[in-house]
Amino acid sequence: MSAHSLRPLRYRMIRLSWITVGALLLASYVSMFLLLRQQAQRELDRRLRSTAVPVLQHFEATKDKTMADLKEFGSPGQYFEILDSSGEVRELSSALSSGLDLPAVNWTNLRTPAWGYSHSPDGQRLRVLALPFTRLGQQYTLIAALSTFGMNHILDDFGKVVAVTLGVGLLLAGLISAWYVDKSLEPVRALTAHAELMADRMIHPRPGESWQPLPLPVPQDEIERLTSTFNRLFSHADKAMRQLRQFISDASHEIRTPLAVLRGESELLLSGSLAQADVQRAVAGMDQELRRLTHIVEGLLTLSLADAGQLRLLREPVYLNEVLEDACELVAARAAAKQVKLARALGQGVAYGGDEAFLHELFVILLDNAVKYSPAGAPVEVTLRADMEEIEVAFRDHGPGVAPAEVEHIFERFYRSVNPAIQNQSGSGLGLSIAQAIATAHGGAVSYHAAKGGGSRFAVRLPPAPEGAVSSGAALEEVNKY
Repeated sequence: MSAHSLRPLRYRMIRLSWITVGALLLASYVSMFLLLRQQAQRELDRRLRSTAVPVLQHFEATKDKTMADLKEFGSPGQYFEILDSSGEVRELSSALSSGLDLPAVNWTNLRTPAWGYSHSPDGQRLRVLALPFTRLGQQYTLIAALSTFGMNHILDDFGKVVAVTLGVGLLLAGLISAWYVDKSLEPVRALTAHAELMADRMIHPRPGESWQPLPLPVPQDEIERLTSTFNRLFSHADKAMRQLRQFISDASHEIRTPLAVLRGESELLLSGSLAQADVQRAVAGMDQELRRLTHIVEGLLTLSLADAGQLRLLREPVYLNEVLEDACELVAARAAAKQVKLARALGQGVAYGGDEAFLHELFVILLDNAVKYSPAGAPVEVTLRADMEEIEVAFRDHGPGVAPAEVEHIFERFYRSVNPAIQNQSGSGLGLSIAQAIATAHGGAVSYHAAKGGGSRFAVRLPPAPEGAVSSGAALEEVNKY
């Protein structure tokens, strides 16, 4: 959109206010004008009737056939004439030299008073009243007329006043609208300027500068709600940007370490100065670092798919107790090396509809963490509980646990505890993040609670298996019998 086609909100609001006020003023003045004209015409008609009735009564009572005394009636602005039944003028008042220009009327059938308009000989507009009467057995019509000059003068003066006041009113409406709109949009302009500043600070961070909440306006209105919404939005965006920067930094650090080892070992191999035993040791080290690097990359891929909502699950009927048994067997060697016993209470036949590979990875991550942080000789307790409301898989160790201040961070990617006993343990820092992503994809969650007597308790809570999954699990059990 070009700059010329932009129409700022300020001008649109001022124009709308100005048009609205102008339309209301105009409608009010038009209504007042129509009401005034109606009242003025009623007053003119009342005067005309009160002027004509005495003249009519006079001629109904007199026996003068000529009715010449009509010339005695009338004053400036008053006109009278008498018509016979054929419409011919019989008498005129002194102010008339000829008959009025009247509309065609069937005077023979005129039985009730009639109203109309005409013009005087000098061009003045007249209000006309025709009153039929009978005299000496003959039908006549008295035409009485009054000048509308006074009424028109009042209406003209009112129109001039309206024109002036309407212009002044529109001018004041424009000025007041501009002032009020500017005053109303002042918080929006301040909000926009502050938002632009904060957005720039988030996108281009500088040392010593951080995101600050937008100041809330004093009245609790729509602007205050908009500001609060912006604050929440910027807070989440700032947190996401910080997490992204930290994630990139941590990922670079985690990947740089195995790459450095691989580079060093490859340089030694290329030098050709290593003995056979050293070559085997170097190749084994490279294989270990490649596995670690592959594990990190696969974990990052899993998390990126989960973030995008594209972590595709192959839902199939599985027995969670069997998946847990397989996970325990996988970490049994590491547990035995630390003299850690895996105490299992898994029950029988807990059917569930989920992705077996991802569920296996989820359980292995939590089991491996429990074994890793358990002291030698301490047990790791694995329990499986299922009811109509949920399925819970719990892993309880007797390790150092998690400090209360760190609980909200343990599921963040690459998060490292400040506890020296935990920092000394190797790992990519992605395990709990991946576990939470897998549980979330299954409609569940992983939670942490400090265990009674010390240690940690991680619980995986999953929604109960649908009827289809249970029946499929039962069918699977029947197949396994053969």
